[in-house]
Amino acid sequence: MKKIIVASILSGLAAVGPSLADQFRWPLDIEISPSSSFCESRGWRFHGGIDIRTRLQTGFPVKAPADGFVSRVKVQWRGFGYALYVDHPQLGVRSVYGHLDDFAGPVAAYVAEKLKKMKARYGIDDSFGPDRFPVKKGQVIAFTGETGLGPAHLHFELRRFNDDPITPAAVGLTVPDRIPPVFLTLYVDPLSPETRINGGFLPAAVSLKRQKDGTWSWDGVPVLEGKSGFSVGLVDNGEGGNKFGIEHISIAINGKLLLRRSFNQYAYDENSQASWIYDYPRTSLPGAGYVYTMFRWPFETLRFSEGFVPWSGALGDAPGSVEELTIEAVDFGGNRIVAKGRVDTRGLRQAKNVFDGMLRVRRCHYTTYGVVAEAVLADTMHTSDYTHVRCTDASGGEADLPASFGSGGIVQVAFPNAERWAGGARCGGETLLPPHVFVPVSGGTVTADGARVVIPAGALNFPILARLDITDNAPRPGGSAKKGILPAKSPVWQFSPPWLVTAKPIRLEIDLKGLTASRTLGVYEVDGNARSYSGGEGRESTMAVTSRCLRPSVVLEDTVPPVVTVKPRRTVKRLGLCAVFGVDDTGEGVDYESARATVNGESVSPDSDPDKDEIYVPIGPGKAKKNVTLTVSDNAGNPRTLTSSR
Repeated sequence: MKKIIVASILSGLAAVGPSLADQFRWPLDIEISPSSSFCESRGWRFHGGIDIRTRLQTGFPVKAPADGFVSRVKVQWRGFGYALYVDHPQLGVRSVYGHLDDFAGPVAAYVAEKLKKMKARYGIDDSFGPDRFPVKKGQVIAFTGETGLGPAHLHFELRRFNDDPITPAAVGLTVPDRIPPVFLTLYVDPLSPETRINGGFLPAAVSLKRQKDGTWSWDGVPVLEGKSGFSVGLVDNGEGGNKFGIEHISIAINGKLLLRRSFNQYAYDENSQASWIYDYPRTSLPGAGYVYTMFRWPFETLRFSEGFVPWSGALGDAPGSVEELTIEAVDFGGNRIVAKGRVDTRGLRQAKNVFDGMLRVRRCHYTTYGVVAEAVLADTMHTSDYTHVRCTDASGGEADLPASFGSGGIVQVAFPNAERWAGGARCGGETLLPPHVFVPVSGGTVTADGARVVIPAGALNFPILARLDITDNAPRPGGSAKKGILPAKSPVWQFSPPWLVTAKPIRLEIDLKGLTASRTLGVYEVDGNARSYSGGEGRESTMAVTSRCLRPSVVLEDTVPPVVTVKPRRTVKRLGLCAVFGVDDTGEGVDYESARATVNGESVSPDSDPDKDEIYVPIGPGKAKKNVTLTVSDNAGNPRTLTSSR
C-alpha cells in the first residue's frame, strides 16, 4: 500500500517497481540513525531531507546510492558547508549530501586545486555534465563531517531534477524505526466569528490519553456550533529520542475521510506555507510537539493534500449529531497511532435572546476571524438564556452580536473583523470594544504615538482588526550584570492580534524619541524577562524590524563587546595547528567575519565555527610559543582584542 501511495504522489519520477530498493542504497555503511525527518517543521520552512547521525564523529565514507554523476559541488562557510549533488538519470532522482568533511577522488582534487587558485577557503558553486565525474553505486564520493551548520552528521536529501525535495521512501528507503509517535493535545479553533466551541467563542484544547487497547482518546465531548477546525499536537521520538515529523496524517468523521496529508514531496518556493500545515504559534511552545492543522486553508496550495478542496477537514458548518472523530498518524517507519473520540456538531442553537444592559470590558481575545471582547456584568441573575448583546458602533449604529454568558458574570461578545467596528463599540454606555484599525487584505498601516506597523499587500489572507499598544513604559534592560547591561531605549510595544502569522513579513517601526539610529541599537523580542535579538534597521530616528509573526518588542542599546576566552590550541582540518578562542556575546551576536588576527605581528586569516562559538587562528607547526592577537566585533560594532602567548 505504501508504494502505491508514493507512486501516486510522486508522478513524474521514474516508475516505481518492485526492485527499486535494490537499485538505491543508503549512502552510509554504519547504522542509519536519523536525528531529523523529511518535511518536519523548521519554523518558517520544511526540512528538505533527513539528518543521519555519525556517532558524533567525522570521516565516515559516503557512498553513491546508485549509478549517476556528480552534477554540482559547493563549498560554503555556513549552510551545507561542503556539499555534493549527484544525479541518477535512470531513476529520475538527484541525491544531495551536506556538511561533508571532504570530497573523494577526482572531485576532491578539483576542489583543492580551485581553492588554491582562488586563495580562498570557501566560495565554490560549480555544476557539471554527466561526463565529468561519473560515479557507480557503492563508490566512495565523500566523507561525513560537520562543515556549515550543526554538529557532526550527514544531511541526506533526495530531489527531483527540478530540485523539489522528495521523501527517501520514494526510492524504497525506509527509516529503521519501531517506536510509534505519541499524541499530546487536541485543539479546536473557531473558523468564523460566530462559531461557538463549548458555548464560547475561543479555541479549546484537550489532552489526549493513551487507552489500554493502544488507541488514544480525550475526555468529554466538544460541542461545536459553526465552522470549526481541529489541530493535533504529537511527537515522534523514533529510535534516537529526537523530535521527528510524520509521513501521513488524516482526519475522519464516522469513518468518512475528511482530509489526508502525505508528506512526500514539496517545492522550495512552497516553504512559506509551512505555517499553514504546522500551527506555528503552538508548535513554538515548549512541550507542544509538532502541531498539525487538520483542515485545509483556502489559500494552501501544497501537494500534501492533493485532491482535497479548501476547508476539507472543517466541521460544524451545519447542524449534525454526536459523531466519532478519528485522527490517524503514521511515521516514516510505518508505525501507526489512532485517536478516537466523540464530538457534538449539533451545537446549542438557542433562540435569539438579546441582552441590552451594561457590560464592562476586561480584555480582548483575538481569533482568526474576529475579536472576542471579554466583559463582566454586575447582575448575574437570569443571564443564561441570552445569546446576543446589543452594541453601538462609533457612528451610533446598533447591532446584535453573538454572545456567551458564563459563570461569574463573564460575558464573551464576538466581533467580526469588519471595518464597522474599527472605531470600537459600546454597550449600555460603557466601552466594550476599544478602537482598532481595520486592515483589509490589500494591506495598511497601524499607527500609534511612537510606533507603527506597516502591512504590505499580500501579507494577509483575511482582514483583521489590529492595535499597537505600549505594555511597559519602563522596561527592564537586557543582558546581565555579569555579561553586561543593555539599556532599554523605547517602551515595549505589543501588536495585536498577537501571534498573527502573515503570508509575508510585516514591519514594526519604533520611534527613538530624540535618539539617532545606530549599529548599537537593535530591536529585541520580549518574552517575560528574556530578551532576544530580532534585528533592526535604523533610519534616522527610527528602528525597524520585519517578521511574519510580530512579538512584543523593545529597542535596546548594545555597547558591550563580545567576551573572548583562550582555549587549548589544536589542529583544525585545512588550517593546521591553531590558536583557539571562545567567543560569546550578550546582545546582537558575534560578527565572525569581522575577526582579524596576527601571529608574531604578521597578519593571518582566521576561520570560525559559530556552532561551537570558536575562532581559529592558524599559527603554523612547531611547539614554540607565539604571540597571537585576535580582534573581533559583535554585530553592533563593539570590538574586543585579546593577545595571548600560544
